[in-house]
Parts: sequence; C-alpha cells; structure tokens
Amino acid sequence: VLEDQPNFIREDPSWPNAEILRSELLGQVCGVHADSAGKVFVFHRGSNIWDEHSFDYKNIYQNQTQIVDEPTILVLDPRNGSLLEAFGRRRFVLPHGMYIDFEDNIWVTDVALHQVFKFSRGYKDHASLVLGDRFVPGSDETHFCKPTDVAVTTRGIIFVSDGYCNQRIVAFHKNGTFLKAFGQEENMLVVHSLTLLEANDTLCAADREGGRVICFDAGINDFSNMGRIKGLYSLDEGEKPYAIAAKGALLFGIRLYQPPFQLPGLNLFQPPTGFIRELGELQNNGQNRQIQQAMDAKVIAFEPISEEFKIPHDIVISPDGFAIYIADCHKNSRKRLYKFMI
Repeated sequence: VLEDQPNFIREDPSWPNAEILRSELLGQVCGVHADSAGKVFVFHRGSNIWDEHSFDYKNIYQNQTQIVDEPTILVLDPRNGSLLEAFGRRRFVLPHGMYIDFEDNIWVTDVALHQVFKFSRGYKDHASLVLGDRFVPGSDETHFCKPTDVAVTTRGIIFVSDGYCNQRIVAFHKNGTFLKAFGQEENMLVVHSLTLLEANDTLCAADREGGRVICFDAGINDFSNMGRIKGLYSLDEGEKPYAIAAKGALLFGIRLYQPPFQLPGLNLFQPPTGFIRELGELQNNGQNRQIQQAMDAKVIAFEPISEEFKIPHDIVISPDGFAIYIADCHKNSRKRLYKFMI
C-alpha cells in the first residue's frame, strides 16, 4: 500500500466472489456502474480482445462477425460480489463504457460498432435507443468514432464522449436528436471518461492521452453556455487519467503512468493508482484559461492490497458514497474487479 495512503480508504480483497473471477465467461472488464439500489453492473468483452489488428487505418473493425457470445453485462451483489443476473449475449463486439442514469436505464458504448445503446429499466432484451451507425465510423451529427462513455442529466440531455478518433463531446436530446458537439478546440487526445456534477451544471471529461481532466458547463441552466470551460486539472507528467467519477465536491479517478522517456537500464515503471482530489470552485469563466488554480488541491492516492492494478479502466462511486468500484481491463488480469471502502 502507498506510504501516504489514508486509512479511510481500504480495499475489500474478498470482493467480488471468487467464482466470478474464476469464470471463463468474464473477459476484459471495461465498464462498471451502480444502480440506485447499489447493485454493481459490469460490462465486459467475453472472449473478444482489442489489439493492434482489430481496426484498419480508417477505424473500421476488421472482424464484423465476431459478436461476443457470452453475456456481456453482469449484475453483482454489492455486499459479497455474487452474481445476481447476466444478460447481453450476442449483441456487442468490443464493449467499452457503461453508465446507469437516474431512472436506472442502462447506457453502454461499443467501440467496434461505433454506437451507443440505451436499455430501459426492465427491458434488457431490446435497446430503446441506439445512437450511431453500426460498424460505420464518422464525425458528423449521426456518427461516432469509437465512443467511450455516456452521462445523462435528469432532464434527459445525453452526453457522449467521442472518443478515440474524434476529440469531442456530443450532446443529444433525450429522444436522440443532435444538440451540440463541443471540446474540439481543447485538442483532447482520447476523450475517455465523463462524470456529471448536475448540481453544479458541470460535465468533466478525462483527456486520457493529454493527461488532463477538463470540466465544461453542461448547459443545463443555460444551453448557450454548454461547452464553456469551467475548470482544468493537469496531472503530473506521464500520468494518464483513464476514468473519473464525481461525488459531492470530490473527484475520484484512476491514472496510469507512462514515462515520458526511457533510459537503458533504468526502470521508470510506476503501478497505476486511484486518486481523489477536491474539485474546488467551478465557476463559469467564459474564455478565461487561467483557471487551473481552481482545481489545484491536495491529491490523495490509493491502490489495492490484493493485486496491483494493470489497466484500471473505469470507476464508479456507490450511491451511498461508501464504496468505490474499479474495473481492470487488462487481458491477463486475475482480479479484474476491485471494491474499496471509504
């Protein structure tokens, strides 16, 4: 455990149930979220793996018959991690992000399909809304290119981080009608994760390869403000924020470290860690870019005791705020799912 890791953050090494981790059905775990009752939803890739051969230079997936045969969405008991439910068979190719909204609707993204799916509460066999064109990448109002995550306001505004090839966030009306795209001018490099602070009218995005967390006006109170910068947090050199989640005035996240340079015989590797920091006062500063200090606060790091993170890929805070769940999508990770108690 990190020397400065606070004693109020501790992993529950017994979670999830060992049978879940031994299951051959559980592939790369890339998405995790929780519903209003605290049940933990897991989105995984089954036997499919994303590697250097998956896409061509035009971002078109190369094996379009390779649909995941296993149930891709698992529902786990938050207390002991036992399996409660499994569904989503023969529907997805390369699962990525997962989000559960205030009505317990399930939202997921698939980077191979270049699509976003909504499954209404109680109707898990058929998507009630599909955004994007199956297997067709693009950058207009009806296409994505490897979309990564979703966030939805209580008024129904849908935000999609788009994603690996488009440096933007796209907003839609609750019926799927395009509203606005923003963030391109910030030159984000892989918009990998979103978190919504609705009480503050704020949407934050993890700029993974840019090493930043950027917070925008969500435009809930005033649509004309949607996309304006409200806060910016740059991680240390070489650190990449893979996922973020907000709770109250705190920002939770997971970060990987990639040394900015390599020297022969010198190992600069650092294991991935979780982090917590204060968000500070997120005010709408219009075009003012001198706002980094608004998020400059002490950063608390944490890591597991059971097994080191390999590629921690998604994070969610339980509805009661007492647990952190993290998904690890490394293909050789034994643990794959982590629970921390706060």
